[in-house]
Amino acid sequence: MKRILLLMAITALLFSCSKNEETLTETQEPIDLTLMVNPSIDKPESIYDTKPFGMYHGVVISKQADFHGKIWISLYNNNKSSALVSDNTNEIYFYLDKQDSNGNSKIFHFKGKSSSFDLNLTDYKNPIVENVTIKNEIGLVNIVKDRSDQRAMAILGVYEDDADPAFNGTWDVISSGISHAELGFGFYFQKVVITNPNGTTMQEDTTFENFDYPCYGATAIQPEFENDPNGTGYVDIVAQNQQSPWGDDIAYYDIGFSNYLSDNNSDPSYESGFLGFEQLPDYPFDCYIFLDHGYWAWKTRTGTITFDTSALITSTLSLNQAPKKAIEARSISLNGFNKYIYQLKKTR
Repeated sequence: MKRILLLMAITALLFSCSKNEETLTETQEPIDLTLMVNPSIDKPESIYDTKPFGMYHGVVISKQADFHGKIWISLYNNNKSSALVSDNTNEIYFYLDKQDSNGNSKIFHFKGKSSSFDLNLTDYKNPIVENVTIKNEIGLVNIVKDRSDQRAMAILGVYEDDADPAFNGTWDVISSGISHAELGFGFYFQKVVITNPNGTTMQEDTTFENFDYPCYGATAIQPEFENDPNGTGYVDIVAQNQQSPWGDDIAYYDIGFSNYLSDNNSDPSYESGFLGFEQLPDYPFDCYIFLDHGYWAWKTRTGTITFDTSALITSTLSLNQAPKKAIEARSISLNGFNKYIYQLKKTR
């Protein structure tokens, strides 16, 4: 009897050790953070501005948008070959696992915990990330080259159908950091990247329509994007009267976000939001600010676009400073379809 109990005890001990070892293997992966790309510190080296090596930046999602974040890739930049994926809550680090066996290959395999991807630099000016796995789910990535004199930027957005909330997906904007010549500030859009509702395809648009924008006293301008690249504390993202191929049809959209206008307007009841064409109190430009960040129409569907403002610089004005407000429903026309929008107005 004692012998049986002893064997049971030994078996239990071995099982326990085996289980602990398995858990450690699954949950602990040694990472040398000094070799990992750090977007708050690392900057692209100028020697790689016109070469495949260097840094890349963009957006990433996994199936059904269970993971929606940004990606930074460093390839021999500052002696680091690694990548970081972050959704403001979770971080996944990758290291350069191998380069394809062909010595002339421009494909680099990165590996992380339950995650991996291939960086294809056959044409480094149009980099491709393929065979993406994020936390054991199929993923999609879209990136641009990050240069020392043109810092790439990305903002994460989501869209939703007003009448059918189940119809939703991601709507991201990427800038390669080319200065906006017409406005004299901000940067041009490089891509608008949209995923379908089930998160299985990612569609990009790199062609944008000119539009007039009285808010900046500008006519025939291209979409503009600025995400505090110089520490100004201001964010602008404006793209109106735009069209984008979406599946088998065309999507029409307007986007507007600015805390610059909000902060310069002396009435703090107007917070950052969609920019349109109506006079703001105490502000000379022909603008108004709504609560939503953007609107879209596709076939018979219409809805809103909302950007991740937690990743942006927020307005310095506090809603606690605002006078009493009432919400007034109002119908306006955007791209030929009617939307009901809620506009903040001061209570008289």
